[in-house]
Amino acid sequence: MLVNKEPIDAVARVVHYSQAERLGRQWVTKFKEHVDRQMYEVVIQAIAGKRIVARETIKPFRKDVLSKLHASDISRRRKLLEKQKEGRKKLTAVAGNISIDQKAFQGFLAK
Repeated sequence: MLVNKEPIDAVARVVHYSQAERLGRQWVTKFKEHVDRQMYEVVIQAIAGKRIVARETIKPFRKDVLSKLHASDISRRRKLLEKQKEGRKKLTAVAGNISIDQKAFQGFLAK
């Protein structure tokens, strides 16, 4: 399994190639349930060899910057969303690592 393109050895498993896609989908959806949302997007992928067989995305927290705007002010709305997007890029560049709790791993590996 990969989380943000980084391999996680704790949940690695050797399975037959014919079952890799089915088990990969199950594991990715189950792992997504146990991992908390972060400040930025988290991508969870299951791989078999070099091939990605399953993928899930955990959406980031998002502050509602449009709550104080009037509905017809489109240019201001676009400006605020672009500003928020730039801030997210800076945040991922500075703090690109993901923190996953041990409870998430324990809950995921428990059957």
